[in-house]
Amino acid sequence: MRPWIPRSIVVAVLVTGTSLAIANSTGPPASRTGAPAFAGVAAEPNCRDCHVTFPLNAAGATLEILDVPEFYLPDTTYTLRVRMSSTFAGGRRWGFQVTAVRASNGQGIGTFNITGLTGIQVVSGFGAFATRRYVEHTSAGTFPGNLGPVEWTLRWRAPNANVGRIYFFAAGNAANNSNSNTGDHIYTQQDSTDIHPLLDAPPPLAGPDVLEQAAPNPFRSTTAFSYTLSRSGAVELTIFDAQGRVVRRLFSGERPAGRGSATWDGRRDDGAPAAAGVYHARLSGAAFRAPVTQRVVLAR
Repeated sequence: MRPWIPRSIVVAVLVTGTSLAIANSTGPPASRTGAPAFAGVAAEPNCRDCHVTFPLNAAGATLEILDVPEFYLPDTTYTLRVRMSSTFAGGRRWGFQVTAVRASNGQGIGTFNITGLTGIQVVSGFGAFATRRYVEHTSAGTFPGNLGPVEWTLRWRAPNANVGRIYFFAAGNAANNSNSNTGDHIYTQQDSTDIHPLLDAPPPLAGPDVLEQAAPNPFRSTTAFSYTLSRSGAVELTIFDAQGRVVRRLFSGERPAGRGSATWDGRRDDGAPAAAGVYHARLSGAAFRAPVTQRVVLAR
């Protein structure tokens, strides 16, 4: 296997050796993240097919996939980083490759967007990995002579539906900048994200006073709450943040019995946009046996 230049993708990251990056300005071959076999898809090879001097993941350097969200929201873009650092003496040359894979079937998932970003490119997988896309370095993104740490930034857009757990696989090369594929260190790393638990939450139990789940949820600009009151009276619908602080009072005052609705435009009481995150809408009144609460996610 001839030397290659670093490229990057969201779930797998691969770093190439110095000579490869110099010899091939188009970047490393696709499908070299070392992703394990699962869901009927074979394991991917890694860069040690060519850079064999040291064992995989030997002491001296680290590869990280940063800013992977614990939970993802459908059709939402996340900015991720791939970082490499080392304790090796002397300047090195760096490379990586990253990809995103759906746990349930081993296929590539989500969309990579590198518009306006430099030193990286997106390539397609091949063979058993044809559905996977990879972000990897180009020759301009190998940081020649840099002692590290080095970082590559990329964007990944989640699928538009709940597909369960998603893995990110990466490979990286801390090359010794010797213009050959000997003396280089290869590393692999992985991380994962799951669908937000709110999207799997069961519907609320029906009762005399009902606050229905917001629609849409998650939302970006506005969302609506429908409710049913068993009797007329003083009622308040309030939005709280995850720390229990009041963010917005949608209404407070007399409301007739029956169905009603209220809209939240994603702003606080002072008119400023609320931050993206999980919020709680609480419907309460003097005649309520207990307040009724629903969770809502604001995605920016």
